[in-house]
Amino acid sequence: MNRAMRRAAARQKPEPAKYRKRSDGGLIAIGRSSNFSEHEFAVLSNEARMAWHRLQTGDATTADYDALVMAVNVTKVMAEGFGPAAVDVMEHAQMAMYEIGQRYRRSGRFGVDAFALKHMPDALDFHDECLRNCTPWQMTRALETVYARLERVRSQA
Repeated sequence: MNRAMRRAAARQKPEPAKYRKRSDGGLIAIGRSSNFSEHEFAVLSNEARMAWHRLQTGDATTADYDALVMAVNVTKVMAEGFGPAAVDVMEHAQMAMYEIGQRYRRSGRFGVDAFALKHMPDALDFHDECLRNCTPWQMTRALETVYARLERVRSQA
């Protein structure tokens, strides 16, 4: 085989996978690395904070409670990557939300106690930090983890 033929054969070999052109043009990688826009951040943060406000004033609905529980649970999963101090903040928030739910089941009204008043502001601040510094892809993965854990609990019951 002469030199020209070897060069031609080398050009015919497929490129390694990491250098191949992707059909999506790399948009998936970009999407996974982009943070929430300011608008998205504001919408998600305000939803959780307004739900908390309505819980404090007694004007909350079950939708407000559910939205705040989901925000706390997703943020707790995110906290697991930040360390024990972050997990502790979010576990206190989960306990506070559990007590709020128990009070609602007993009395038919939403309300908060001193424990919730003490721990929820830190949890909401951490939720905001996660929204600022995590990508929608990461938050979606955390949401999927929450649903998987709920399903595991349901299947064990």
